[in-house]
Amino acid sequence: VTVVYWPALFMLAILAHPIVRVLYGPAWLDAVPLLQIMALASMFSFLGKLDVSVLVATGGLRDLLWSSLIVFPVSAVISTTAASFGLHSLALSYWLIYPLQLAISLTFIRRHIDFGLVEFVGGLSKSFVIALVSCLAPLAIVSVLGASQLALMSTLLIGSCAILGWLIAMWITQHAMLAEVTQGHR
Repeated sequence: VTVVYWPALFMLAILAHPIVRVLYGPAWLDAVPLLQIMALASMFSFLGKLDVSVLVATGGLRDLLWSSLIVFPVSAVISTTAASFGLHSLALSYWLIYPLQLAISLTFIRRHIDFGLVEFVGGLSKSFVIALVSCLAPLAIVSVLGASQLALMSTLLIGSCAILGWLIAMWITQHAMLAEVTQGHR
């Protein structure tokens, strides 16, 4: 999940300006910083609903309930409080909410599946390297051209550079996803 999700979020943050301009028009450009903040904070939400599947499959329905009873009210309080200070504060609150949700999910999952946090982080390290490498060229291009000046062709070039960087980084790190990507080309 992370090998696709993290590079996509990095690219969303890097290309937020042209994406918002194309999808919503110039009147919405004030939303670009909010999108960037939320995209990068979303890197902590990579479990998605996988935690639910794991807890159901391992007989952890009670832990799923307790996790939800903790996460949802606390997240609601954080986001409601932050929203009272404006949209920027609300977007920044994702930097509290998503890591909190991840920590709570991992706490309950570890009751059913034995793994260490070092092992967990180690398993994610290749995906993080791939995400960073895949966005190096796009970030350099955007730094030179300026995000607000990107036209359709330069945005497509940046996307192509990201995909090429992603493939190269998967090959360098020998990520398990590489076999899935190259399987159809053998």
